[in-house]
Amino acid sequence: MRPGQPGGENSGSSTRVSMPIRWYGPANPTDPTYRHFSRVVNLTLHGMAFAAINSGLWFVQGLRHPWHHLPLVSEIWLVLLITHLLVVLRLRPATDAAASVSSSAHND
Repeated sequence: MRPGQPGGENSGSSTRVSMPIRWYGPANPTDPTYRHFSRVVNLTLHGMAFAAINSGLWFVQGLRHPWHHLPLVSEIWLVLLITHLLVVLRLRPATDAAASVSSSAHND
């Protein structure tokens, strides 16, 4: 038996295994939570592409001749990735507690 499985060596512990994020229910592009989830997934894909392509370019540069514009390309792409992160954070939907506080402030 592998550790972490029922009957395994960790069967008596209360260790929780995190499951990946899932969207339950039908896709509704007008739902703010669904749209935020979509933006988070796109940011994750952007980050993975940045890491894979950028590290591959630096690896190839190390094997062959230097590419003098690679640091500039990496810095520009990193700035775009950070901008993407800030947009995702800025457009996240309000939580129920924050929404109720802001709606009660508007009612006063």
